[in-house]
Amino acid sequence: MISRLTGMDIANATMYDGATACAEALLMAVRISKKDKVLVHKNLNPEYLDVIKTYMWAGNIGLEMFEDLPKNTDEYACVLIQTPDYFGEIQNIKNIENTLLIVCTDLGSLSILKPPAEYGADIVVADIQSLGIPMNFGGPHAGVIACKEKYMRQMPGRLAGRTVDADGNRAFTLTIQTREQHIKREKATSNICSNQALMGLWVTLYLSVMGEKGFRQAGFLSAENAHVLADKLIKKGYKTENKNFFNEFVVITDDAEKYLKRLESVNISGGIKLDEKRILVAVTEMISDGDIELYLSNV
Repeated sequence: MISRLTGMDIANATMYDGATACAEALLMAVRISKKDKVLVHKNLNPEYLDVIKTYMWAGNIGLEMFEDLPKNTDEYACVLIQTPDYFGEIQNIKNIENTLLIVCTDLGSLSILKPPAEYGADIVVADIQSLGIPMNFGGPHAGVIACKEKYMRQMPGRLAGRTVDADGNRAFTLTIQTREQHIKREKATSNICSNQALMGLWVTLYLSVMGEKGFRQAGFLSAENAHVLADKLIKKGYKTENKNFFNEFVVITDDAEKYLKRLESVNISGGIKLDEKRILVAVTEMISDGDIELYLSNV
């Protein structure tokens, strides 16, 4: 399912979350390219970036941030770009030559947006929480890495494959195990050691029940609701920062704290406060027209 959504050849058993998936993908690119510097877009989720900084420090790997992609990226092991990014903006990503491209994406957005394979991604990472897993005190999460087949042996974690048993019946087994628990430590690609199997099962059931049509419809409704809310906020006199977005956008207000407290008074989680005047707002397919009107009447 992850391979179909991303357009990649192969996907691994899960990482802890999107943050560790990003960091492990960077290490993967360093092993493949044998270069010791990575380039990361500045609008990556800041929590992901914190984890990446720790990984890069521990691995003595140079980490550089960018806003506008340099013309020449040959010296870097990879370029990591999130789309939609942390502020909801859909990045216009073009093929990058001579450098691996890692795309961090919202899998839900791929219900209506192009798969990363179509704009040259070599490795795709994501958090699967948004695919039907309700948040519960900050979790649970799981992260995935998908890539082109030629990079398969550098993937962290485990790969399951289909085979036949002694009686010729279809069977599934672990085919590649690159974790240090399974093989010699010096040959392992990673020490990451948890498989979020329950979350993987949950998402598999969610996607199966939704089906292709339902999944696409959920993505369309999320985007439509977000754009309706953004347009109506603009008509009320607010400004938004985004030009192209899926279901998250940044609204600018005179006082972010007061804005959010007014919404909280009617049991609406109005968004994430970015600074004194900016709020990151997310809208999903679960939001009704009445919810949008209640939001608007209290800001």
